[in-house]
Amino acid sequence: KKEIVVATADPLVVALDSQCQKRWNKRLYRRPTVIKIVRPRRSAAASGAWIVVGCENGDVVVLDGQGSVIRAAKIEGEPVCIAGFDEPQVGQGVLLATASGQVKLFKVGE
Repeated sequence: KKEIVVATADPLVVALDSQCQKRWNKRLYRRPTVIKIVRPRRSAAASGAWIVVGCENGDVVVLDGQGSVIRAAKIEGEPVCIAGFDEPQVGQGVLLATASGQVKLFKVGE
């Protein structure tokens, strides 16, 4: 089933169904600057997609497919870029880069 997930400056993460009806929303403490959807391949994480959100203060929040926080971390600086990866040698995760030049790897699905 297709969904739309967006991060707003309010600061909210909102999930809409294919008819653009709100499914859920999650208020964050700071404005989101990057967002990436990752679908873990591990059976233990079969509950659906993980939504990885980087916020202006360096907070990194991982939401499950229902909008609940399942992980949180911190990165130095404001995230300006996020990319997903799935490599057999390394696993699955996201890379975040900040305006101050830090690059940090976050594994998902474990």
